[in-house]
Amino acid sequence: VFTSPTVGLGGDCVRLFGPDGDALIERCVFDLAAVPLDEQDEAIDLICGARATIRECVFLGCKKAILAGNGDWPDRDKQRGRVHIERCAFIGCGRRCPEVQDGVHASMSECWVHDWGAGSCFDVRTFGAWAHSGATLDVTGTLFSRARPLTLWHWAVDHANHLGEAVNDG
Repeated sequence: VFTSPTVGLGGDCVRLFGPDGDALIERCVFDLAAVPLDEQDEAIDLICGARATIRECVFLGCKKAILAGNGDWPDRDKQRGRVHIERCAFIGCGRRCPEVQDGVHASMSECWVHDWGAGSCFDVRTFGAWAHSGATLDVTGTLFSRARPLTLWHWAVDHANHLGEAVNDG
């Protein structure tokens, strides 16, 4: 059970670095709902071609749940980066449930992504899941649901920042 980021990881709970080998993260709870947003980054950060299976985990109130590929090692991420997420729940997270980039190949099955971006986990933009910059995300048997809409202010900030991201991405 993670209730705060791991000391020394810059706001991440778990960081996997590609050369470390394949990893299995199973039956973990990442409950960052009580952690101020400025003290957290990703619950799980997969970088430099990291490969992982994330199974039966719960993410609660995480500003950013899972990032696969972080832009620092795009060639390594494209060559080796892989992640499979199965039977996980993402509840009240801001974004990255997951975000996959730089050629990483990801799959997601039998998961539930609920109320992303709503409430206190919103920081600058929000999305349930996103694959970009040559990445792939195959999603099967997964439910994306909302019980609470974004506030009008969060909706406006979200759209403005997504537009800014699109301009930055060219």
